[in-house]
Amino acid sequence: MLLYPWLRQFKQTLRHRGLRSSRPARRRRRRVTSSSERLEDRTLLSVTSTFNPVPAELTITSDAADPIVVAVNSGEVTVNGQPTGVQAADVRELQVEGGPGANNIDLSAVTPADFPNLHSVEVHGRGGNDTVVGTALDDSLFGEEGDDELWGGAGNDTLTAGLGDDELHGEDGVDLLDAGLGDDTAD
Repeated sequence: MLLYPWLRQFKQTLRHRGLRSSRPARRRRRRVTSSSERLEDRTLLSVTSTFNPVPAELTITSDAADPIVVAVNSGEVTVNGQPTGVQAADVRELQVEGGPGANNIDLSAVTPADFPNLHSVEVHGRGGNDTVVGTALDDSLFGEEGDDELWGGAGNDTLTAGLGDDELHGEDGVDLLDAGLGDDTAD
């Protein structure tokens, strides 16, 4: 009969598989080696800028003790030398918020020629011993807590020192200086 050799072969195959499965399987062990890689230092950005097109307000915010320098390069606003993607001619309001540490905020490069539509500049130093240099426009500068140094620049400025031993320099224009609490100097 032709089926018989085939069945015998099938039976042997099943037996052979049964023997293999009854033996404990040997597990292969993988060798794991540890390795490490030295990464370069990372600098996290702590000064950010956002532009709200409806009131045309550019807001620059720090969450640490940072320098903040606002300028213009080929018509585009830069913060600390980095482009913001905002054209200076599109900005009508400029708001700068310093961080909790000592900030050096410099807006001296903000001019009426570069910012033809800018009509409001407000700077808050926040905590820390801040130095704030205003624009050639009418500025409102607030030192707040800390021993601050406020420079109004050209324009009719309002300088409010707050708590601490502060220096207020109105410079050109008809300025309003409010020294606040502390041992302050004003000129």
